[in-house]
Amino acid sequence: MRYVFGEFEIDIPGGQLIGPDGPVVVRRQAWNLLVALVEAAPALVSRDDLLDRVWGRSALSPNALPQTISELRQVLGDSARTPRYIETCHGRGYRMACTVSLLDPPQPRAGQALLADPPPKYRSPMVIGLALAAAAALAVVLWPRMETPGPQGTTAAEPAGTEALRRQAAAARQRHDPAALAAQLRALSLVEPGNVDVMLDLAEAELDALQTEQARQTLRLLGAQATTRQEPRWLVLNARLSDIDGDSEQALHLAEAALTQAMALNEAESVADAAELLSGLRLRSGDLAAALAVLSDQETLAVLADDREQRARLALASIAVHRGQGQVDAAREELDALQLDELSAALVDRAEIERALLLVLDGQPSQAWDRLQNLLEAESTRAHPDFVIDLHNAIGSVGVEVGAFDEAMAAFEHAMSVARGSGRGQRVAGIQVNAGALMARRDRFVEAERLWQGSLEVFEQLGDRRGQAVVLGNLAAAASAQGLNERSQALNQRALEIFRDLELDGPRARTAFNLALVAAREGDLGGAEALFAEAYEGYQRLGQADLMLHVGASRLDYLVLAGDLLLAEALLLELEELLARGSVLRQAAVHASAGRLALWRGELEHSRQAFEKARMLRVESGHDSWVATSKLELLQIDLLAGANPWQVRVAAAELAEQFERRGQTRAAARSRLLMVEALLSEGQTSQAAVELARLRDNATRFTDASLALDLDWVEVWTAREEERLPRLEALARKAARQGFLGKLAQIAASVEARGIAMAFDQPSLADTSTPLVVVLPPYVAGP
Repeated sequence: MRYVFGEFEIDIPGGQLIGPDGPVVVRRQAWNLLVALVEAAPALVSRDDLLDRVWGRSALSPNALPQTISELRQVLGDSARTPRYIETCHGRGYRMACTVSLLDPPQPRAGQALLADPPPKYRSPMVIGLALAAAAALAVVLWPRMETPGPQGTTAAEPAGTEALRRQAAAARQRHDPAALAAQLRALSLVEPGNVDVMLDLAEAELDALQTEQARQTLRLLGAQATTRQEPRWLVLNARLSDIDGDSEQALHLAEAALTQAMALNEAESVADAAELLSGLRLRSGDLAAALAVLSDQETLAVLADDREQRARLALASIAVHRGQGQVDAAREELDALQLDELSAALVDRAEIERALLLVLDGQPSQAWDRLQNLLEAESTRAHPDFVIDLHNAIGSVGVEVGAFDEAMAAFEHAMSVARGSGRGQRVAGIQVNAGALMARRDRFVEAERLWQGSLEVFEQLGDRRGQAVVLGNLAAAASAQGLNERSQALNQRALEIFRDLELDGPRARTAFNLALVAAREGDLGGAEALFAEAYEGYQRLGQADLMLHVGASRLDYLVLAGDLLLAEALLLELEELLARGSVLRQAAVHASAGRLALWRGELEHSRQAFEKARMLRVESGHDSWVATSKLELLQIDLLAGANPWQVRVAAAELAEQFERRGQTRAAARSRLLMVEALLSEGQTSQAAVELARLRDNATRFTDASLALDLDWVEVWTAREEERLPRLEALARKAARQGFLGKLAQIAASVEARGIAMAFDQPSLADTSTPLVVVLPPYVAGP
């Protein structure tokens, strides 16, 4: 049957999907999913029916479905938020969002059969059968001529003695030099051409040394023997090769086959190798539930019942997955369950690194830094590359959090050097992401973007959509810091769409928060509130109190600016219940937001107390820049309370210089705006106008709708009396258009204080929340 929907035509018997630009290539599972939806249109198809029809019994997790839906949307150019073709019915299933029409049976058209031999209804056969058949095809069909194993570019003449070669190979393995190890094993394979273990070791060393073509030949030669193709290790190595080739589906099938075969043979180490590889592949494809299911499968763990090391190895892999998704409680529960006194030093070290990284998520980076420094002291006695890379990558990440930038950069560089030198090139991409973050923190955006672009290419090659989205988010943050707001928003939106499709709460929440800040600074308070709520709820589902406080404080500030005190007060009550679980700086942010809320209720003294509490906590944290922010907040209260404006101006000037030295442009602008307000309060209108003009020039470097309104507000009071009312009316219209009802209330109060009425119909403030109470500054006085 042929169907047409939107810009596409699908010929099911012919296996053709034709778009506006011609034939479209579709992966088999995505094809079968599209067929199921098209044939059922316009009816909804349940998740269970789709899983059964497309995957049969081979789907490890129902999360395979949203992953393939996301892939299909990419093929069709569709969006989950504004679907044209595929609609998500949450909790129920999916259906076609557009009209699907049946066409007459088509005449064959040459050159369009892009899906090779698609069955009318695809059912995946047994995983191991498919994988072994595919691997056999690699060995027999692609390379039909099988020759005696031997290295490329070498001869069998006068090989070194077997024992000497074994000693040299052992030395290369001991110093973690995969290229040298491969050379020795290649020579050894000439002396012992029938030794399967040597050939498997050779293939592994070649893969570690990124000698892909040599590894392909070695595995092909091994695969010529049917018995070798049953070896779990041969399957694992072929899965790694497929992963490097970018064939993620083939890699998954081979890894599944390796795990099944290893369990049948009851080989504990092979089971752990295959399970860890399969979990990593599942995670990179975005299927978090399936990745965790592999590591916690009871049948798998039963095979490892008598091997504490291998069970702990899988537990640590599971802990890392949970931590990577921000699931702190789940990660800590697994970590606490480990019996560390029964494990090797290498696994104990891994557990210590995980514990340190969990402390960072708990808002305790200083304690994490101390733990890692203790491990660093013992590094020389534990020089395995995996430990060195993990430790130095962790030191770099935590170093950024505690402000130890030089030590962090050195740690990242060391980790990348060890990864490249020990055949762990794929790990470099992850380290580049962290190192790029450090460069961005230092405003070295060119270097940061170069690092991130390099990692993005690796993630794209590997089909790692989660990695791609993380890098896109980082590139967006760098663009925002450079004032490239449109680029930042576009990159963040791409990242958010991926995280939504993959149903990853932690990264989704972080990206939504970044987009919320951009929207708020551009004056879209409605859009910002929706994104703030998405971020807050995401961290709430993960139980991350510290990040809930972080997002909640920013959300509270913008609710106040929008004049919605009722929702702001409800949110503040939630945040106050979380305070004890948050870091000192997060607690301070909530107290500062509470101070701004109290100010808009007219409670000047209550506002001062909240700001003072925030200042004390920031002093305790040792972050001078945040202490300076508290001083600025208290100076603003002083001016409103009638303090000497000259003293306020002098103190604000000192703060402005501090902020400018640190590159904190927004805080510096706020300080200089307070200086202008102090000049107005002193009656120095002309000088205030001059300073305001300078401030406007500097403020053009970044976008901040709230600051722009405040600049317009202050400029009104530098103008002549007869110009003020028209300016206030224009400002009121701008504030109402952007949703800044707090500013609108301030304008209305100033006009009322002067005993005049605006010729502008204001939106009602009565229905938004608790009534706003405006405390006017000294320079706004009645005639």
